[in-house]
Amino acid sequence: MPYTIGGIIQVMDDATQILVIITSSVLILFLLLFITLLLQFIFLIRRVKRLIHKAENVAETVEAVSDTFSKAVLPAAFGKVLANLMASMSKAQDKRRR
Repeated sequence: MPYTIGGIIQVMDDATQILVIITSSVLILFLLLFITLLLQFIFLIRRVKRLIHKAENVAETVEAVSDTFSKAVLPAAFGKVLANLMASMSKAQDKRRR
């Protein structure tokens, strides 16, 4: 079957159109995949931000509790030392009286 120049150009045009359709389809699939992955990444970043915010709140609460305990422990320790000192003094006085 001899091809004329017009026939060869027509065959190449058909092949070019098929290649353009295939390439466009593949690019559309990659674009949709990229959009889906981008949305998932954005949702992941939002979850991580919320988790970090909660962790900061917990850290602040723990810090506040530790400050409260440290403020309460110092007077309690001083009171215990004072009580032990008074007990020792009373024992010493009891021994002297005997």
